Amino acid sequence: MASPLTDRIRAWGTEWIRPVYAAIYERDHATARQALGRARERLSEGDDGFSSDEAEATAIMLAQADYHINRSDCAPAELHGVLEQALEDLRQARHDGPIAAHVYHRSMLNLLVAADRDGVRELPPAEFDVLFNVFPPDERTDFIWHTVVTWLFDHRRLDLLGEAYEAILLATQMDLKQFPFRRVKLMHQLVSGKARDEEIIFYLEHLELHNAFEEFERFMLPFIEEQGLDTEQVRRMVAETRERFANTAPRSPY
Repeated sequence: MASPLTDRIRAWGTEWIRPVYAAIYERDHATARQALGRARERLSEGDDGFSSDEAEATAIMLAQADYHINRSDCAPAELHGVLEQALEDLRQARHDGPIAAHVYHRSMLNLLVAADRDGVRELPPAEFDVLFNVFPPDERTDFIWHTVVTWLFDHRRLDLLGEAYEAILLATQMDLKQFPFRRVKLMHQLVSGKARDEEIIFYLEHLELHNAFEEFERFMLPFIEEQGLDTEQVRRMVAETRERFANTAPRSPY
């Protein structure tokens, strides 16, 4: 599966955008905003040799990062306003070339999937399908699947969740040390009805990020309880994991 993103954009993102998300993971929003400001200043200088298409794509990536800073650093009552402003900013962003168009549609999907999970704006299946089908099969990279896997799990879309599992499995080379593979594997097992308590325990034992455990408690655990998989051993591991994260500071995966 090929992405239209150039190696130059990927390298730029690693250097300038990843620090923004690292600070968001650590819940250091001031540092995240500073990193975003530096990235925007760097892009405005025009010293990276970007084509107009690459520059437009990168500007959209920065707008998406801005949304996630504000989403992470606002009161629940403010989430709707944060989303509406981000959607308006995104709609006004230029995306004339193929790279910018790809990033535009990816970012739109990212914002609406996040809003659906936050309970701010519902993303019904028919609308999701329209947004997702913009990407032809050969452009549905593991990054695209990472973008949508939360929606697929929340809406129990086993058909596409199976495709996400296969794509991320290939991207991670079935490496259980990699969190994205462990995450989508458990999601797929739960929705398909094939999960066992030992796999849930394994997932919890290897969690390293606060937001991953928060996701587990809010979205996976209720489904586990519905399926009768909350055995004594699972409940004990949930309690131990909760205590472990209560005594550690949030950290970045980068």
